[in-house]
Amino acid sequence: MPSAMICWLVTIVPPPPLLTHALSPSTLSKGGHDPWRQEAVQMQKDDPELTISQIAARLNKPVKTVKSALANARKKEALAKSEKGSQGYSKEGRNDNDKANLLPYQIAPIPGKGLGLVATRKICRGELIVQEKPVLTASGGLVGFALKQLQTQFDQLSSSVQDEIMVLYDKHAPDGVGKTLSGVFSTNALPQGVGSPDAALCLVISRANHSCISNAYHGWVDGRERLYCDTDIESGEEICTNYIQWHRTTIQRQDALQAQFGFLCGCPACMEEETLRKKHDAIRCQIGELDEAIPELAFSPSKAVALVEKVLGLYEQLGRPVPHAAEQRHCYDAFQLSLSEGNMQAAKRWIRRAYNASVVTDGMTSPGTLRFQRFMKNPMSRMQDGPCV
Repeated sequence: MPSAMICWLVTIVPPPPLLTHALSPSTLSKGGHDPWRQEAVQMQKDDPELTISQIAARLNKPVKTVKSALANARKKEALAKSEKGSQGYSKEGRNDNDKANLLPYQIAPIPGKGLGLVATRKICRGELIVQEKPVLTASGGLVGFALKQLQTQFDQLSSSVQDEIMVLYDKHAPDGVGKTLSGVFSTNALPQGVGSPDAALCLVISRANHSCISNAYHGWVDGRERLYCDTDIESGEEICTNYIQWHRTTIQRQDALQAQFGFLCGCPACMEEETLRKKHDAIRCQIGELDEAIPELAFSPSKAVALVEKVLGLYEQLGRPVPHAAEQRHCYDAFQLSLSEGNMQAAKRWIRRAYNASVVTDGMTSPGTLRFQRFMKNPMSRMQDGPCV
């Protein structure tokens, strides 16, 4: 696909909404990719005036530990800058040798797809690939005032950023002739959260191409778009996200992608041998059906929790770990269900899994993750927010 991103006018739903296989703290620490360390570095970059004590307080970590982590990050950055000869890309997609070794991705040509994101090193499951502020935003749809706002924002950008925006794919002008700002935006922008009428265009994440069995996924958190790793990605491998709902057959997915984005998918899931493809299509449909059935069993928590466990197992039958976004939501549902029937031990187990997944999807300091952290410390505090189910 010619480097198109998700059409923001389409509601993109993360794997099934309820949740699984989140990384445990011990798993996250392997290879030195603890999410809280990345959060600490990002917080310091975003606000240089923050003290180490303030960062430690927000992360709920000892000051000494955070100070050491930041010092190690500075050493790694200095070492990367000292290395010569490797080519990389800055966050805006430009060549930037000084930052080459700091980024886990580069923007590069992908056969048959135009440009895409390619891993510059091994990226571990659960690792944040990029967190990006949008260059353009729009509220409620590209009509009237919103369209004028979009043009005003565009006119205020530097000519180099304007050029980077306009080289993105426009599904209404597949040959590039007659390309428009509204066409580029509607093709490449992402919703600011699932089901949101507001959209945002990010220059790097818009380069992530689609796969029906993607190795990465994206989400909107606190004014930024996050792209994180869902399965281990080897150096040189393309980084792909998912443009549409998981719970569709191959034919349904192909029809949706053709209608919404103007291309047919050739990912491994779509190219499987017919018998295996039919088996996996049936599993995807079953996941969707169970996902809809779980809320209907709220009156019978133990049965609903059993369905959550079944859904999580079905994901792994597709030959991949459970997507973090699905794990977060499913495990949070199971936490609420367990809490509603007074099974405190199960509730604690489920909320820890939901929290671990939320650290990946939303980051350590996001409101949602901090809320889950509160529930881990005191599960009954969930009752302050209203009925569990």
